Amino acid sequence: MKSGFLLTLLALAGGVLADPTWPSEIDELEEIMFQLASFRARKFADTVSPCGNEASGPGRLNAAEWLRTAFHDMSTASLYFRAGGLDASLQYELTNGENKGPGLSATIEFMARYLSRKSSLADLIALGVYMSVRSCGGPAVPIRAGRKDATTKGSSGVPQPENSPMMFEQQFDRMGFNVEEMIQLTACGHSIGGVHSEQFPDIVPSGTGRNGQIELDSSAAVFDNRVVTEYLNGSTKNPLVVGPAVKINKHSDFKVFNSDGNATVKALTDPQTFQDVCRKVLQKMVEVVPPGVALTEPITPYDVKPVNLQLTLTGGGRVLRFTGYIRVRTTMIHEHSIESVTIAYKNRDGESNCGSGGCTITTTVQGVGQGFDDTFAFFPIKENIPASTGISSFAVTVNYVDGSHEYYDNNGKGYPLQDAVLLQLPQSCLLGSSGALTVTAAVRNDRVSGGARAYASYKTPQSNSPSPRLQNATIDLAKGDCVGEYTLFSTEWSVPGGLAYESRIDINNGDYSDSFKSGGDFGGTCRPFANPAPCGGSSEKPTSPGPVSPTVSSPAGSPTAYSSGISSNRRN
Repeated sequence: MKSGFLLTLLALAGGVLADPTWPSEIDELEEIMFQLASFRARKFADTVSPCGNEASGPGRLNAAEWLRTAFHDMSTASLYFRAGGLDASLQYELTNGENKGPGLSATIEFMARYLSRKSSLADLIALGVYMSVRSCGGPAVPIRAGRKDATTKGSSGVPQPENSPMMFEQQFDRMGFNVEEMIQLTACGHSIGGVHSEQFPDIVPSGTGRNGQIELDSSAAVFDNRVVTEYLNGSTKNPLVVGPAVKINKHSDFKVFNSDGNATVKALTDPQTFQDVCRKVLQKMVEVVPPGVALTEPITPYDVKPVNLQLTLTGGGRVLRFTGYIRVRTTMIHEHSIESVTIAYKNRDGESNCGSGGCTITTTVQGVGQGFDDTFAFFPIKENIPASTGISSFAVTVNYVDGSHEYYDNNGKGYPLQDAVLLQLPQSCLLGSSGALTVTAAVRNDRVSGGARAYASYKTPQSNSPSPRLQNATIDLAKGDCVGEYTLFSTEWSVPGGLAYESRIDINNGDYSDSFKSGGDFGGTCRPFANPAPCGGSSEKPTSPGPVSPTVSSPAGSPTAYSSGISSNRRN
């Protein structure tokens, strides 16, 4: 009893137990999911928030299109043949007649901007369900990560409005849903949006509705149960229940809702029950995945998270410039309740000897960001660390104005930060127009024998998909001058595909990696290394760059060399 009570108190006090150990495989998706607006916003929800957003054109509710995209991608799954599921194969199936309308293509095209080896298109489509439903006032659908992207189209089998009730039951059974869940999923999926005459002129004749659309209920931009209550009380104008669809046997919502004598829809007339049921059944929908896919635990926001950390060699080779942010979740408190954040770091030997400046950094809030349900305060890091002593890890203390403190040490492991190999952004540059890339890295002199290698993940267009394909290349860097405690390595390369700023670069030295750096962070001009200090260690002669390894295709999320690198410096 006491231990359980203590665990509960600890969880409530600081949420430390709730945070995954950083870095985590879900870090990129976590930021896309929760950093939606204001400071350091990822802006993934911009076209679906507010719910009535018609960013893709009049009459096109983007939130409804995102929800429809996930269902169409998932709905060809077969549990019996162990095939299909939410795997982004929809991107190759947009012309097969089952996936009508521009909404599916527009959704995939928007989400493809966020495609990376740490955020598969399939995971982004699943995340779109959370975004669209929550934006419209619906429940927060739990999202797990780990889906793999298909590289070709899958089977057909998306339910069509002319199907019989028996056919609907068989199709949903194939996906893993019983009759009750079939009805629930249809009701939840049709809580927002409408039917367009352009795609279904026999259901919505030209000239009817608003902007060529008849809505599924009277609150098409609110996630609520009116699609059910209006159906039951006879006031519905749902074109899949009444109207021309009845005569041509395409009144699919009626056929589904009535398949158990309306028992299930009657149970959904309570608003809270509807929300709870939709949360559960929509989570089940996005977790229908192909065999072999192992999903993570549901993604939740960190209470404390390092963001965009970077070490840069400067001061002629004598100084490591430490930059980035500590993000603190302030959902349950006001950001002004926090006075400061203190970072206590260890040198590269794991000790508290960090030179004359000591091993602590104190910072105050710079900006505030938010998601649908959470707020975050960002505390900037701008500190010079002696290159001779370096850094290996740190812990964070949140200091409150009332004098209290909360300590975070990454589940007892410390937040890792390696200084063996560093991407030198000031000496690196990228031209988006041509893809011309210069990469410069600094390798600590005791690690020079391991060299430096760049791993590039980039996008190339596909003629049969609105989403590009991820490609990979590995490039050896040539050894250059020794400056102070480090030696510089560099190479030149051209990023193919025309989307150079959406590429990601890792710099590797043996087991160490400065990883997942965005091409968008590279400037257009490389600056020379200023005032180089005398070499503090190895002084081997410079070498010529090695060859570029063959470029290979790799679906997002698939295992690749160095794929465990993250957006901060760390040891893999």
